Amino acid sequence: MAARRSREQKLEGRVAELEGALGRARAASDALRRVGMAVGSTRDVDELLHLIVDVTTEVLSAERATLYLLDDGVLVSRVKVGDELRTIRVAVGQGVAGRVAQTGHALRVPDAYADEHFDRAWDDKSGFRTRSILAVPIKDSQERQPLGVLQVLNKFDAAGQPGIFTRMDTELLSTLATQAAVSITKANLIESLRAKNAQLAEATARLERTTRDLELLYELETAM
Repeated sequence: MAARRSREQKLEGRVAELEGALGRARAASDALRRVGMAVGSTRDVDELLHLIVDVTTEVLSAERATLYLLDDGVLVSRVKVGDELRTIRVAVGQGVAGRVAQTGHALRVPDAYADEHFDRAWDDKSGFRTRSILAVPIKDSQERQPLGVLQVLNKFDAAGQPGIFTRMDTELLSTLATQAAVSITKANLIESLRAKNAQLAEATARLERTTRDLELLYELETAM
């Protein structure tokens, strides 16, 4: 009887685990769909980045997420603190995000203040308390050049209590980072094409004005 009950409990636990995994997979699929749709609808790269951060926070059950982009060898992120938009700059190799950018490998930290790579300067400045961290690299489509780092802070479990990020969370965040890389690349390409089209339109307008001026000058000289 006891053995049967034990098997039933194990089976129930396995079913609950699979249901949880299925729920996370559905949430991830929905997140990827939302981000993919946003690429074609938004004209603002910053707006797209904020959407990716919001979706990542929600799907990973985290308190906060940060998306860093590499700019001249420095990780740069813009985060909203209250009504103020602040820019965070992190050197490659500095802190957890900098370490991930340097190595190109994900880093999972269950206890931030006990980790040698954690830099508490931002916590001291903002008053935020970091407990757990998960950070993954954002790479281009060839998986060669790093574009930045996607990081989540402070995991919550199903009951809303502080938890730690798991290996499955790492896989999920890596998937989101891949989608982020594709979305950022597409958004930058679209923005670049729009800028070039605007330049072309401006050059065409200048050419048309010049042509009209020349025609007018020709008519005046002919009349004279």
